Amino acid sequence: MEAREFIEKAFSYYTQGKMQEFFACFDPHAIWNIHGNHPFAGEYKTIANLENVFSQFYDFIQGKPKQYLRRLIVEGNRAAAFLYDEVVGKDGKTYVLNYTLLLEMGKDGKSIVWVDNYMDTDQILEVIRASYRRAKAA
Repeated sequence: MEAREFIEKAFSYYTQGKMQEFFACFDPHAIWNIHGNHPFAGEYKTIANLENVFSQFYDFIQGKPKQYLRRLIVEGNRAAAFLYDEVVGKDGKTYVLNYTLLLEMGKDGKSIVWVDNYMDTDQILEVIRASYRRAKAA
């Protein structure tokens, strides 16, 4: 399978909300850097750790996010994915979260081994604040 086909398949899973299949496209020890100034920012050295972060984020929203791929650029074993999610905050409002993933595949071409994830800090923090406001009001 060509790199482009592999990456397209991975993001097909992602946009369908098939997170288990999406994460299976990564090396178990892939390095995933989440950039920003929010509680989820940091370097994650296993996909299991990253799955935990996603789970923590889901605690701040209602239901699961609707995930969309705006654009995908693949060159050799590297790719840039421009994405956005629609999430419903604990306050019932819909929020749009924009982010970009820069990816690198392993030499075997069968897994993603590195990710730089650039997220809009203000958008993430607003979802978190909405959750706290809702908790205080309850």
